[in-house]
Amino acid sequence: MATDLDAAAEQLYRLVPAEFVVARDRAAAEARTEGDRALAAAIKALRRPTQGAWMVNWLARARPDDLGRLLELGSALRVAQDQMAGDELRVLSRQRHAVVAALAGDARRAAAEAGLQAGDAPAREVEETLNAALADDDTAAAVRAGRLSTALRYSGFGPGTDGPAPSAPAVAPAAPSAGGSLSRGDRGSDDDPATSARRRRREAERSHRIDEAEAALRTARTAAADARRTADAQAQRAQEARDRLDQLRASIGDLETRLVSLREQEGDATQQFTSAEQARKDADRAAADGDARTVSAQTRLDDLLANGIGPDPDL
Repeated sequence: MATDLDAAAEQLYRLVPAEFVVARDRAAAEARTEGDRALAAAIKALRRPTQGAWMVNWLARARPDDLGRLLELGSALRVAQDQMAGDELRVLSRQRHAVVAALAGDARRAAAEAGLQAGDAPAREVEETLNAALADDDTAAAVRAGRLSTALRYSGFGPGTDGPAPSAPAVAPAAPSAGGSLSRGDRGSDDDPATSARRRRREAERSHRIDEAEAALRTARTAAADARRTADAQAQRAQEARDRLDQLRASIGDLETRLVSLREQEGDATQQFTSAEQARKDADRAAADGDARTVSAQTRLDDLLANGIGPDPDL
């Protein structure tokens, strides 16, 4: 395992999610064994990638050129939006959808080949992350690095959104010529008081509606940001729970392996005990037979001595 955080992360985020936690914990343990507690803690803090994040990381490594062309398209989209170039923006948006769909399809096939469940939800996460990278340079850099742990989403109002392309800006009304006449609605100081009052009321109403719309927009943005923070926090807790579950399953696997070994040892010990017990029984029977023969021989000798038959004097 690599000896620095950057190299360790590079190796770990190449793994499929199911292999990540065990490999990460092993790398952290190796760093602790080598005395580098700071590195061990940093490695331990690396989060297991979701399947969608793994698929984007795969694109960063397996399709860097295609990904680079997509991200360059994001720059063109932002320029077109800044210039309010509606037609160009619609063309670029269609290209974006096509390229994102193609890359998501490649990532989905790679996930299936790696034995992952290549469903619709991870594919949508890939598309959301790629669209977010199109709208923000920092997100694009994170995608290029290939070390995402979760999918990314764009919460602004730029080219990362999936809404319709903005239309061309409205043309401002041309100023009247010096010799031209003004309509009553366009007159300034010549307006009669009633007309001026109506115009002021309309302007006040319009200003009020704009204020209300801006307030609603701010409220919606705040609510969306709060919801995203809540979702991110829940995702983090879910990830931590998944990591804990993976650790417990790994521990259960170790215990099951140990149990199999102990069962095998138990079988060997049982066979040894059975053999030893049989040998003991055989020895007990042999000892009992020897005792019986000893008693019989002693009784016969006693009988002979009692009948006056002694040992042969010539012997």
